[in-house]
Amino acid sequence: MKILTIKEAAKILKINEHTAYRYAKEGKIPAIRVGRNWRVHEDQLEQWLKNKAGKDIGAWHRKKPEKKVKVA
Repeated sequence: MKILTIKEAAKILKINEHTAYRYAKEGKIPAIRVGRNWRVHEDQLEQWLKNKAGKDIGAWHRKKPEKKVKVA
């Protein structure tokens, strides 16, 4: 069992450290608060990543809104 800091978790997720703190506060990543610091259980992070893989579609996969036709 390995406990990671937010900085280490951010590096694994390849996101900015500030974004990782925000995600932890919002409950978007599995993290716990220990005193004034956030910690991430490495095994839980890996499991969370496996569960999330392929679930969210990015903006490039969304349907483009249809163009409105102007009526003269």
